Amino acid sequence: MKRKKWTALMIAACMAALSITGCGAKQTDQTGGEVSTGQETAEAVSTEDSKDMFNESGQLPILKEKEKITIGIAQLSQVIDYDTNALTKKIEEDVNVDIEFVFFPETDAQGKFSIMANSGTEMPDIIMGYDLIQQNASVYGASGLFLPLNEYYEDPDISYYFHHEIPEEDQELMLKGVTSADGNIYAMASYYPALANEISQRYWINQTWLDKLGLDMPTTTEEFYEVLKAFKTQDPNGNGKADEIPLIGSKDGWNQRPQDFLMNAFVYANNDQKYLMVKDGKVMASYTQPEWRDGLEYMNMLCTEGLLDPMSYTQDVKQLKALLENEEVQLVGCLAAGSMSAYLPESERRVDMEPLPPLTGPEGVRYAAYSPTTIIEEMAITKYCKNPELAFRLGDYLYEESMSMMTRYGVEGVDWTREGADKEKGLYEDSLGIPCGFLILNDIWNVDQNSSWRQVGPAYRSGSMSDQGVAANPDPKATVSMLSKAVGLYKDYTPKEYVNNLVYTVDEKEERAELYTTIKAARDEAIVRFITGDRPLSEWDDYLKELEACGLERYLEIEQSAYDRAEGRK
Repeated sequence: MKRKKWTALMIAACMAALSITGCGAKQTDQTGGEVSTGQETAEAVSTEDSKDMFNESGQLPILKEKEKITIGIAQLSQVIDYDTNALTKKIEEDVNVDIEFVFFPETDAQGKFSIMANSGTEMPDIIMGYDLIQQNASVYGASGLFLPLNEYYEDPDISYYFHHEIPEEDQELMLKGVTSADGNIYAMASYYPALANEISQRYWINQTWLDKLGLDMPTTTEEFYEVLKAFKTQDPNGNGKADEIPLIGSKDGWNQRPQDFLMNAFVYANNDQKYLMVKDGKVMASYTQPEWRDGLEYMNMLCTEGLLDPMSYTQDVKQLKALLENEEVQLVGCLAAGSMSAYLPESERRVDMEPLPPLTGPEGVRYAAYSPTTIIEEMAITKYCKNPELAFRLGDYLYEESMSMMTRYGVEGVDWTREGADKEKGLYEDSLGIPCGFLILNDIWNVDQNSSWRQVGPAYRSGSMSDQGVAANPDPKATVSMLSKAVGLYKDYTPKEYVNNLVYTVDEKEERAELYTTIKAARDEAIVRFITGDRPLSEWDDYLKELEACGLERYLEIEQSAYDRAEGRK
């Protein structure tokens, strides 16, 4: 098998020779004539000719005679060798193809791909991986670089595994998530619900300190305030010093900004969805609501009284970890963080912590921010592919359950197994009734390995065969065990209406990105200044005017249009 490597140097050389225009488009030269800016579309194999190329659907190998196919992919450092990788060999054998890889650098793979795509350079048959496609499949589809895949999805013989392995309701969800505003599907989807990521704006509170001071777990913002005061003034770490930090987070860690959890006791606030909320079908910005101001006032009180550490808005995740792991004594009473991975795996400090349930605010508000698992655009077929049906069937084969497991967990029987899973308790069995579907024998996720492409490629994993389907960890303080406990506490407080998986037109996407960049900068700066007291809340109305000047009204119009489209209202 041949290997074809693209480096940043080669891309730069390519850019020096080519002007940046749409793929395969025509560009006017200085004399007014047309010049070609890219390779012509490959002459595809006709549908009639392709019928004789494939074995009966569901039979392996998929292709009767071996064909070469090129796959563009980000070269991840933790994959030892793509040529000899177990997943590569499995696909080559079962599909009957010879894979030639076109590598993009791991650092800024999407940016490098975008340069090549816009230069008109001939591309591989398949582009695989969310890191390359991001959410731009519709843009590349509109330019003609990516082929529409609707007819393949509509044919159950061609999309055999999609129709046979995936429940109908999830088929509809996946197709909806990758259907562009123009009605075309330009990317193959991945879907594997990860419950711990769906409800991830969390606090962790020091149960050891609560017990020592004889305090109950707080359930309201008022009770939480009293607990933080006790943490600050009653020396719960027992060293005779006033060095306790009641509440802290960081500026850049996963859900480590303190306002994201606390604000949900005042108004629905979901950072993952750009703080958008929906009420009776209307999309609104949470950060302009009067209740948001009330939340800022509460947090400003915490900050003013030394209960919320202002370092939360200046320190990064590494600095926070160093503080959490203080060797001399436990310093932290409550932590804003998406998971217990904020601590070191072997940490002595993390054992004090327990998930804090969502708090009820003064007006009875109690939300947990909810972000349903995103439908990921994982694979596209380029206009240069001579046999797009073969490319699609290759991607479709990855929907087969054992293949979808292999893309994430590695080789069955070596890295994971179903054997004995029915005798174990599932990680989310208590909180959500999901049984154990498999056992991990060799965790390959954050190590150098040659079993998979590290979750790249189309995939579908149901609850019992996804992260929540693994056996419960015998260590009750293990990260996964703590996450499952938190999900059980948070799951009943998600809103009935929310923004999720919106699809934008090409024009909307460009305008939205420009507007949101400006709005976000103004909003985030104001939030920090209001909380820390650098800006008085008497300037709330001025803040609202600043957002309007940034184009907030137009931005919300775009979001409303996309939401209505997703809900079938237009």
